[in-house]
Formats: sequence, C-alpha cells, structure tokens
Amino acid sequence: MLGLMSLGSCPLRPSCLRRSFSAWRLTAFEGPAALTLDRQEVPVLRQPDDLLVRVHAASFNPLDTAMCRGYGRRVLSTTRCLSNNGTVEELPMILGRDFAGTVEYAGQGCGSAFRPGDAVYGAVFPASSGTWADYVVASKYLTHLKPASLSFEAAAALPYAGLTAWSALAITAGIVGTTHQPRRVLLLGASGGVGHIALQLLHAWDCQVVAVCSSANQEFIRQQFKPSHTLSYQDPNYAQNLSQLSGFDVILDCSGQKAESFTPLLKSSPEACFVSLDSPLLSSTDNQGLIRGGLSVLSNLIGSNVKALSTSGGTVRWGYFGPVPGALGSMSQLVEQNRLKPVIDRVFDFQDMPLAMKHVQNRGGQRGKVVLRVKKEE
Repeated sequence: MLGLMSLGSCPLRPSCLRRSFSAWRLTAFEGPAALTLDRQEVPVLRQPDDLLVRVHAASFNPLDTAMCRGYGRRVLSTTRCLSNNGTVEELPMILGRDFAGTVEYAGQGCGSAFRPGDAVYGAVFPASSGTWADYVVASKYLTHLKPASLSFEAAAALPYAGLTAWSALAITAGIVGTTHQPRRVLLLGASGGVGHIALQLLHAWDCQVVAVCSSANQEFIRQQFKPSHTLSYQDPNYAQNLSQLSGFDVILDCSGQKAESFTPLLKSSPEACFVSLDSPLLSSTDNQGLIRGGLSVLSNLIGSNVKALSTSGGTVRWGYFGPVPGALGSMSQLVEQNRLKPVIDRVFDFQDMPLAMKHVQNRGGQRGKVVLRVKKEE
C-alpha cells in the first residue's frame, strides 16, 4: 500500500513522492482526440474525509464526452477555483465520474468506515479530478463498500448514473419520502445509462412505469425489467399509443426531449411534474457568462412552467447528479437483493481509450453503460 506523510500545513501526499501513475488527460477542448495517456504524480488528499483509491474500473457518461469540447467550462472552472483557493489550472484535466477499486489510504475523517484494501465504488463531482486514471481521490460521502455480488466493471457502471437517477426521482420528483407517493411514471430513454437504473429503482419503489426506448431495445427492456408498458419511439403509432396512457404523476426524461411535447400527458395536479436531465444551465453559462446565462436559465424555467401549468397543471423541473445521503448504501442493498443490476454495453481496456470513445460517440439506441477496465484482475 502507498503510505502517506504530512507536509506541515500542506495536503497529504503519498510518501513515495517520485512515484507516478497513468492517466488519460484532456489537453485541449477539442474533443476526444485531445485525450493523451500521460504520467503524473499520485494525487494528494486535501480533506480528512478523502480516500485515495486504486481504480480498477471506470465508466463513460454523456457529461464526459461533452466536457471534452468544453461543455460546462465556465461553471466547472469557477467551482474548481473556489474549492482550491483560485490556484487550479483549467487544463490538463482528467475526466471520468465513476470508479470501482480498492482503498489505498483513508483520511483521518473516514474513521473505521474504510480501511486499506477495502473494495469500494463511488463517484466524483464534475468539477473534481476524474477517474480515467490509476488513482483517484474520492470523498467518503460519495463512496461505499462495493457489493460483493458485483465485479469491479459492473460496480463502476452504477454510481454516477444511479445517483443521478435517485436524485431526480427521490428528491426532484419527490417519489420517495412523501405521503402521497406518485405511482404512474413515464420514463423516456429507458435503456440508457441513467434510464435503465431509474427503471429498476421505480420497480423497487412499486411504481407503474411506461418505458420508452428504441425498437432494438424494446424486447430487452420488456424481458429484463418488466415495466407496465414498453413503447418504441420509432413506432409509427407511438404518439397515439402514448396519449392513451396519459395521466402520469411523473415524467422522467433521460433523452433530451422538449418538455412542452410531454407535459399534456401529466395528471392535472400541482404535484405532477416533468423532470428533465437536460438542464440548459451549463450550456447557457458557457455561451452567455455566469450572470446572463443564469438569468436566461431562470427565464427558461419560468416560461416552461407557465406553459405546463396552463396545459396540465403540472410543473417542469430539472434533475441533476446529487450526493443524496444514504443513496449508495440503499442501492447496494438493492443489488444484494437482486433488485438492481447495472447493464454493461461493452468493456474496453485502459489503453484502448480512443476505441472506447469512438464506440461511445457512434452507438445508437443505448443499452446500459460502457466501462473502462483500468486494472486487470490477477
């Protein structure tokens, strides 16, 4: 294991200061072609609640490929500067949000929750240094012991998508922890990374789900997850079939649809809502700056809700990745109960990043997650 030493008031760094590790780093906002495999020093632990994790597997999220071209640059760069006293450089950066691996060192604030050698999985914030590397610094609040029934590759496919789905459904839509739990849910993009996790969570929460996906994935979704109804958006009768099933408590959009096309399908209730994972916050601030972009986003949200209230009585909301307390632990329990299983589209070896990125960009009708095998098991 790597030992750590205190450098006075400096952050904790592995004692073997000359030891380096491999990482795929983005050197320019010019797309995946700007990713290079480099060597760098083992990262430091800046907080007592941090963990140093040897990454065995990571995964790909739409945010990662978008960030390759500078998506979210203004907000994320500002966040990095604020959290690092204004000393952080924008580039190069390491992308990747999910990880599964083993603990090398646990900060003092982690107590006895994590010990060196523990198999763990978790996620890092978009503004943090990522997981496409041999090592990552992770917060104990976004890390959990890996379910024994999952391989490292399968575990790496769950955290970021799972926490996004959980946050959108439980917090934004209020499905969990409310007196009158919504029961009928329309899920758009049911076969994708977030969608197939959301579908399983909704099933575990006893919701009636209408799942929408491509024709190629329709039978897969029907057999694997057994929603109440499965519709293909490629079916010529899709709109008609969907309208016959209207009256939803919640519509979760994982595929970037326009809210006004679906809010008429909501129940006539102020508690009914359309939740989109395609918030314009980052793109608006990229194009217009933090202040003007933020005001534009607020105006957009108000306008969408005025339309929704006038047509259905429901509301439009945006869902985000969030560190929901206890969510990873609850998902781990569902995994061990065989009620939640991440689907892997394909696994690529660490050195095959260019092939992996090409696959991620070109695949249509997504089915689960694409995973990066960082460390081969011995």
